[in-house]
Amino acid sequence: MPPRPTPSSRKPNRRQEAAHKALPKNLDWIPSVSRSSGVLDDNDGDSLKDYTVQETYRRWIDEKLLEYERKGDVGSERSKLDREDIIRRLRKLREGLLASNRDDAFATEVYETSLYLAAAYGVSDQVTAVSAQILPPSRILSPKASAKITQDRNVRGATLFLIMLHHLRLATLSASSLQWVVVALSHPFVTHNLSDSHLCWLKQVVMAWRCGNHHKIWNLTSNQTLDTILLPSLTQGPRGRREMAAFVAEAEGFRCRVREMAWKVTVTAYREESEPWLLRSLSLASDDTSWISTKQKTQEALLVPGDKPRWKLFRSKTSG
Repeated sequence: MPPRPTPSSRKPNRRQEAAHKALPKNLDWIPSVSRSSGVLDDNDGDSLKDYTVQETYRRWIDEKLLEYERKGDVGSERSKLDREDIIRRLRKLREGLLASNRDDAFATEVYETSLYLAAAYGVSDQVTAVSAQILPPSRILSPKASAKITQDRNVRGATLFLIMLHHLRLATLSASSLQWVVVALSHPFVTHNLSDSHLCWLKQVVMAWRCGNHHKIWNLTSNQTLDTILLPSLTQGPRGRREMAAFVAEAEGFRCRVREMAWKVTVTAYREESEPWLLRSLSLASDDTSWISTKQKTQEALLVPGDKPRWKLFRSKTSG
């Protein structure tokens, strides 16, 4: 029996052939599927529905990504624009994947790359969007949908772990996100695909969060702890470095949100405290007052003159 052809080796239909022929030489001008009135596409935005075009466009994005990484992030406006450009092009490619119902190894790699880069670049809304494409939240919460999840989705353990970490970060803004994590941690798909160390870590963070133990959360999300539990599950080379950067960025975003919540508790309970005590309470370095200084600018803290620095604390006028 002859082997089943892969999606990329199947014979394209006439519409796909026409889309491929109409592919502009400058891929900058290829229109997205959602904006099908592209002036340089004679096929009403069908180019990115063609598997061969998708793979060509993916290689082109890779060239852009490698060029950006060779230059390095110098913190300039140009670097920011380059990152936004890469994220935008990956989003355009994902639209083509969805429109063509492509769900093979190539599609999985595109979704995962989009997820990791969006997290590493701090584009939280895109992390949320891609997470939902890889693992729709309803698949965990709905019994009917969850029965199908193990059949049609192959998710790497590290990718699933990043999605869970992102939902924990969202939990600082929405109780429903925390509830999703709690339900997911007992779901067969999650328990089967996550390692024991990942599951244990997530359960410890959830427990610390519910108990209001901010210090434990900061310890669990430290770079040193993440290195220990992540390195065995990440790929090697440039891709592995991107994956680690994504976890570090998500964990830092989570810590920042937890610190803000710890601050609200502190200013509600105390009116004045010593600087060393505040730094310890917020898990800041003993000589790092920059974060508290930002609260001085928002009139939530005031440095009291004296030999031993102390801070007066004020509740934010916008927090009610």
